[in-house]
Amino acid sequence: YIKDTYKKTDRPYLESLITNMQILPFAAHIFFEIGCDEDYWREKHDGYTKRNIEIKEMLDKVFENLNSYGCESVTLTENFAVVLTTNGCIGDFCSGDVDLSADIVEREKITSCLNSMNFFSKDQPSAIGEYAGQSMQFFNENLFEDGFWINVIWKPVTRAFLVQDKYDKRLSKDRLEAKTLPETNIRVLKDNSLMYFCSLHIAAGHYYTLPPGLRLFIDIDRLARAKEIDWNRIIEWEKEDNAGIRISTILYLSSMILKTPIPKNIFKKCFKNN
Repeated sequence: YIKDTYKKTDRPYLESLITNMQILPFAAHIFFEIGCDEDYWREKHDGYTKRNIEIKEMLDKVFENLNSYGCESVTLTENFAVVLTTNGCIGDFCSGDVDLSADIVEREKITSCLNSMNFFSKDQPSAIGEYAGQSMQFFNENLFEDGFWINVIWKPVTRAFLVQDKYDKRLSKDRLEAKTLPETNIRVLKDNSLMYFCSLHIAAGHYYTLPPGLRLFIDIDRLARAKEIDWNRIIEWEKEDNAGIRISTILYLSSMILKTPIPKNIFKKCFKNN
């Protein structure tokens, strides 16, 4: 189906479309794998691979320096954390930023560390902002063609309306129990916790569909396919944290959209009245 559609579509139009949808490296990977203008799309994808390896090396140095500043709470979260912890294709990542989760009591040490690496606090463009002190954004204008952002987030989700006391308590504990990726200094949440907070991020941070939309669900799919997730524990946490059906709904949507291998009984809570 993809090959037939590709043959009928003008390539510049297609490239514009997937660029605007923020999925270019994902689509490029598929195209060269199935033999659609293989050399062209492989070159596009290789550019992201090179960039993302540099991002990983930069983060390794960031975490090394954070250790020297005595920072104990900082963990890499969300998209790039999933790419690295699942050993997924490192080229399949196109964000202009990465997110770190941390305890706000370490704010001064984190700021000093990032400043020493030419990351300086400033407002992100458009509507990202600092959400009433829930996060800080640091920008290094010398990295890559357009610079690069590191977002340091003090709350589980950067949404002012959300009651986060229970999420916050869980995340604070899980950050201290985070694992260090092999042969690096980079810390990420353990698998169950990463799945839980990625799901919460999509549900409460992006209202299920806000940009980058479908791309967010790839985190759920990657984790589910690469790791031994304790699904019952995920749903127990959802109940303990009074999360309603936020988490189970994300799992259901991922299973329907991407055929993510999640046991059907896990999201039965979504349909308990049916």
